Amino acid sequence: LLGINPDQVADLLATFASLSAGLDAIDAVLVEADGARGQPLKAPAAYEPVIPAVTTLAVLVAGMASIGQPVAVATHRPETVSALTGIGLNDLITPELVARLLAHPQGGLKNIPPTARVVVLLNQVETEERLQAARKVAQLLLNWRVDGVEASAGGGPAIAVTPIIGSVALAAVASEDPVHEVHRRITAVVLAAGGSRRFGRPKQLLDWCGQPMIAHVVDKVVECVSSGAGVTEIVVVVGHAAAAVGEALRGRPVRIVFNPDWAQGQSTSMRVGLKALGPEIGAALFILADQPGLTPAIIARIIQRYRETLAPIILPTFQGRRGNPVLFDRSLFDELMAIEGDQGGRTLFALYP
Repeated sequence: LLGINPDQVADLLATFASLSAGLDAIDAVLVEADGARGQPLKAPAAYEPVIPAVTTLAVLVAGMASIGQPVAVATHRPETVSALTGIGLNDLITPELVARLLAHPQGGLKNIPPTARVVVLLNQVETEERLQAARKVAQLLLNWRVDGVEASAGGGPAIAVTPIIGSVALAAVASEDPVHEVHRRITAVVLAAGGSRRFGRPKQLLDWCGQPMIAHVVDKVVECVSSGAGVTEIVVVVGHAAAAVGEALRGRPVRIVFNPDWAQGQSTSMRVGLKALGPEIGAALFILADQPGLTPAIIARIIQRYRETLAPIILPTFQGRRGNPVLFDRSLFDELMAIEGDQGGRTLFALYP
């Protein structure tokens, strides 16, 4: 349908719902909210985008063919793009500019209902150079704060990021295998609540290279946040010796949550960690506090594998044996919440090989 009032989409859905087959017979109602006149990047006109209030998923599309070209050449409504991003018409388009435009409340996020999921589709990822640029755009979009406060990139003016961009797909839709990677917000949940009864003292507080082991492990995860390897936040679950663990992590960019039931097994710490995650988080990477051999490279490989496959469980193996850390997709969070005792997430491995 072309040119209908956006409110008519709700009427259309109501009509479908009244039919015998109901809404179950409909895969989706697709609405093209604006156009780009053939350009890879655009800014909306005053009357755009025309998004129905009943929208449940908004897809923001940007073409990576714009990277490296002047704003005046590779954008639709370049004057508006310039005004929204603070970049001159003759300046070259960078990943930072693309991210700022997509995340701007008067740019990519304009008129999107607050209840809609938001996904970014970075198209035309057809070369290694464009792939690296698209990864940078995804990193910027997913690492900006998501509580409606200020965000900025590339030294430009701060903007309010709301609603939340939940995932970023890197694609070349004209190819046989159109989607290369899907980037989502991933929280590293460090399990540091145990009492190490068999060992006799908390392993997370043992000295390792001149500092408590938990500090060493968390520092490796912090590297993954600062380097853009895919971790967007760090949650540390504490229990036994909570005050000492918290002191060991003083000054580090982590969120500490307390598990009062830590003695009842690892599953209780997993539940506390999961409850601390916001709805924008796409996956959780569970890390044990007593694994000082963990490296940022291992974490990066796990996350990259997840981006390429979206498999529900990703973990490292060595000589045929499963190891840690383990990444769980959000689709498994309810099943993880139901686990009891000290088995952790291992009970799901057989169900999702």
